[in-house]
Amino acid sequence: MGFKPGYNNPGVDDEEGEGEGEEDDGRRKLCDEAVYKEIDWLALGKIPPVKDMMGCAAGYAITANTILSAEIAITTDTAPLDLSAQQILDCTDYYENNGSYLNFQCDGGRVLDSWVYGHSWGMFTEDKYKYEGIGRSCKYEEKGEPQVIYNFEQHENIAGVDYAATVEDIATKMQEGPLSAIIEADCDKLWFYKSGVLRASDCEYSGTRD
Repeated sequence: MGFKPGYNNPGVDDEEGEGEGEEDDGRRKLCDEAVYKEIDWLALGKIPPVKDMMGCAAGYAITANTILSAEIAITTDTAPLDLSAQQILDCTDYYENNGSYLNFQCDGGRVLDSWVYGHSWGMFTEDKYKYEGIGRSCKYEEKGEPQVIYNFEQHENIAGVDYAATVEDIATKMQEGPLSAIIEADCDKLWFYKSGVLRASDCEYSGTRD
């Protein structure tokens, strides 16, 4: 999933790669340079630093902020901002917002709801609203004006519970910016995972929390 920002990415044709053409095994090859170019947003300096969740299931907040920060950096051609995951934890809690967001502080949440919040309220940076690794009451009013206000046309899912993303979908969206990939991380099969492909029915994504 990712943003569809309100700007046109230079050199990328939105229609490119969406037509019927010759395909290999039903999918267009990712390495087909006529359609896609190799791009590494991390190497280009558009990805904020990795965060330590400190035992709190805040991955939904961190990945939401990572994508938002990267999109701002790409749009404005600047370095990525370190946005406050603690703000997402504190201010989008399901119980404190009458169910407006399906976020449950350190018990998981949804990336999409975190984006909706950030778009509606604006975001503070990490130095203004520091990460504590525990859910607390929202301190939005105490912090003053948010430092980051960002408008986007919409966010998009390219895969979900009932449909999978193709290589073509992923490659096309990667031209615009990084994507957020969600896994069901709270199953015991994943606790001792070391390598290889994990296939376990009890680790399937339920769609309720990220």
